[in-house]
Amino acid sequence: MALAYPAHQIILLDALSLHEPEGQQTLRHELAHVALGQLAPSWPRWFQEGVAQYVTGERYSLTHYSALFRAVTQERVFHFEHLDRAWPDVPSDVEIAYAQSAAFVAHLSAKFGPQAMAALVDGVARGEPFETAFGKAFRTSLLVEETDWREGLAARYGWLPLTTSSALVWLSASFLCVAAYARRRQQRAAKLAEMAAQDAAEDAALRLLAAQAAQAQAQGTAVSAGDSTGRTGPRARRARKPTWRPRTARRPRTAPLATSRVNWTTKTAPTAGRRSPPSTERRPSRPAMTTGRGL
Repeated sequence: MALAYPAHQIILLDALSLHEPEGQQTLRHELAHVALGQLAPSWPRWFQEGVAQYVTGERYSLTHYSALFRAVTQERVFHFEHLDRAWPDVPSDVEIAYAQSAAFVAHLSAKFGPQAMAALVDGVARGEPFETAFGKAFRTSLLVEETDWREGLAARYGWLPLTTSSALVWLSASFLCVAAYARRRQQRAAKLAEMAAQDAAEDAALRLLAAQAAQAQAQGTAVSAGDSTGRTGPRARRARKPTWRPRTARRPRTAPLATSRVNWTTKTAPTAGRRSPPSTERRPSRPAMTTGRGL
């Protein structure tokens, strides 16, 4: 926000705004107002704002294009005789007034050249009325030139340039690329989510199997421990007391009857001159003779 008082050569603005990207542009805009005020005390409001924006390059902004597009499509373009001394108060109308002022001054400069613009400024600086200096500099009247400018607004700021210009093709291509990229990212995110769900399910299944295996192993260990301690099961609180049984006398083992076979083979006489080793063979014992008394 800045204000200029050309008669007093004063500009009011926030000094900190000069460090911002639009700060220098705002300062040049207000300096243009002060310069015009030094040349002549009275200028049409639309011409002051148009020249200030033309000098600072604000006519190329997207805000002005959108404002003029809205004004053309809604048929809300102001007549410059209504912007001579007064200025709209509604913010949307203020944007249209600034945009059409900059566009009309750019139209005059492009059509008649900078020398004709300088002649207009010099004529007003010499004290001539603005419309008189306008006619002398451009060899036409303000009303005729405004009518000619209005006739070309639809071709420059309506729907037609958007549908026939190459910018629409590039805009459509950019939109398609962005849409394809967004769809690709969405599909990739869905795929990653599905893989994460599968991994989570597999991990849960593995944990369940591990828990079941650990439980089975614990039960097996408890059963084996119960068997070794004489318990009937894992829930048994006390061990079974051993039952006392009287120890019975063992029957003596009887040696098996020795049966011997009688060897009736005759022994050969030892060789003369050589002493034979003693024989270890047992001779059969003769049966005891019994008398007839015992019968």
